[in-house]
Amino acid sequence: MNLKEYIFKRNELVENFAKKSKIWQSDIMIAKFNIVSACLSNYLPKVALQAHRKIFKDIFLHQQLSLFDQHFNELPDYVVYENLNAEIWEILKKGPSIICTFHTGSYRLLNLFLAKHNIAYSLVTSNSVMTQHGISFKKMYNEVSSDILIEEGLKIIDCENANSGLEIIKDIKKGRKILIYIDGNSGSGRETINNSNKCEINFLNQKIFARLGIGYLAHRMQIPILTIVSYRNSINEIRLKFFDPIFSDEKQEKTLSAKKVTQDIYDFVAPIIQQYPEQWEAWLYLHKVADTRGTNLNLVPDHLMSPIENKKLHFNASCFGIFKIATSYFLFTKATYKSYQIEESVYNLLKRCSEQPVLRKEILLVEFAELYKRNVIVPL
Repeated sequence: MNLKEYIFKRNELVENFAKKSKIWQSDIMIAKFNIVSACLSNYLPKVALQAHRKIFKDIFLHQQLSLFDQHFNELPDYVVYENLNAEIWEILKKGPSIICTFHTGSYRLLNLFLAKHNIAYSLVTSNSVMTQHGISFKKMYNEVSSDILIEEGLKIIDCENANSGLEIIKDIKKGRKILIYIDGNSGSGRETINNSNKCEINFLNQKIFARLGIGYLAHRMQIPILTIVSYRNSINEIRLKFFDPIFSDEKQEKTLSAKKVTQDIYDFVAPIIQQYPEQWEAWLYLHKVADTRGTNLNLVPDHLMSPIENKKLHFNASCFGIFKIATSYFLFTKATYKSYQIEESVYNLLKRCSEQPVLRKEILLVEFAELYKRNVIVPL
């Protein structure tokens, strides 16, 4: 595939996605939208609620573009590289290091870049990714790399394997680069929150729980961390941004060092995610590591519980969502990412309130009291 063919097929992909996407016809996807909308509300509150639907849809477009891009082996020749200076080239070409990246933009481009420059690396990923893409990843590396003397240019390490840590250390001692998608959903969620090797860090407008593994590894092995992030400045311009290397202070206590390193990595990527939220896949699972401790839902005081009958009310979409799965109906609380099963009649009422304001007198008292008390329906 040459550049002209690539552009034609890419544009075709974008056009077909716009015409044929059936996201809003799926109950499962609508449930996922509620989660993403909650994450956007909590972490990027300045993004208008009305923009959430387009961002959600575009996340899947960028997923498809990233998968498509990995089949254009010459793509690294047409990319804009930011801050790729002599110091970073030196780290890339000589000795071991940790390369940390995110699922942003054309996030598989980095694999093509490393192969093109004959950089041997070990990709740390989940067992499912190994099973689905391991063979194609290695095939890609061998096709793109021009150095036939490299021993196992691309190696894949199963992060779910109990011995993965030892395997990573062995590869570092051999001088290999270790590539990690730090925002990957493998091993995330309750396992991360309850893991002793985790820390709470600031991210955008709130906090998340992040694993300290990369920071511990860099501190123990005294190797630099390179953070490299892909993003699309426009449909025709893909960028790969290289941030200044991070060096752990071996004199600093290891946990403090690991936490600082982890915070620095997320601080690097935050402005890009803020500017291009639709290009970050991890909105789909950010809720798994969100810090919701101390979140309280405000209740309406009793003396304000009886708005006049002609008062118009609407569904509080800023704080709640609704969805259904098969014949079950749910109310979703954005602040806590928790869902509560509701009756079909309540679901239908909330759906009606979300489409247009409803007069107080049109709502049954038994339904009104609890919904109004909890701010699920609010005065217009």
